[in-house]
Formats: sequence, C-alpha cells, structure tokens
Amino acid sequence: MKNLCENSPRIRSRLEDLKGGAHEQDADPSTIPAPVKHRVAIVEYALEYGVKPASRRFGLERKTIRRWRDRWRAEGLAGLVPRYPAQRPSRLSPEPVALIEHARRVLEYGAPRVRV
Repeated sequence: MKNLCENSPRIRSRLEDLKGGAHEQDADPSTIPAPVKHRVAIVEYALEYGVKPASRRFGLERKTIRRWRDRWRAEGLAGLVPRYPAQRPSRLSPEPVALIEHARRVLEYGAPRVRV
C-alpha cells in the first residue's frame, strides 16, 4: 500500500477546500487520508461517550484525544491532518551508518535478510 504523505501540500489543500468551500458532509470519503478517517472516528466516539472511554477503547492518551477534539472543533478535517514530518530524521550520525553498511556489505556481517 502506498504511504500517503499527510504533510503533502496536495492533501492539505484538499482538506482546506473541504473546510472552506464545500461542506464536510459532502466530502468524498475516498479523498480523505486514512489517518484522518481514523482520527475522525476517535473524535466522534469521544464526543458521544467522553474522552476517558475513548482513551480506554482506542488505547490513546486522553491528552491526545483532547487535542484532536479541539482541533476538530476549531479547524474541521484540516485540523486532524497529522503534523509530523513525512520522513523523520535519522537518530544516527552518518559515521556509524557508514560503518554498519561496510560491516554488512564488505565483511558480510549480520543476517543475509537484513537490508542496508
């Protein structure tokens, strides 16, 4: 399955269009990214049953659900678009990565199924 970049300008603009121009109820469900659909379901459950039952049911922190709920109320669908970057930076500096690549490729160290 192709990973959708939730921070892409295309998806953000589509959600902004939904928020500004068209009614969110009229939005085509196939154009809304899966993470946003998931968050909408959690927020709707929280609005109906409360934040604490939603946190128990979905295994999330209450603070997270409150944040999503507040963004939903303020911004609609656009507020539920994940705000983390598409690709997170590596925690390793390039030197250890180069050593690991050398050990696996040249010295054939490690399992053969491990990709570098």
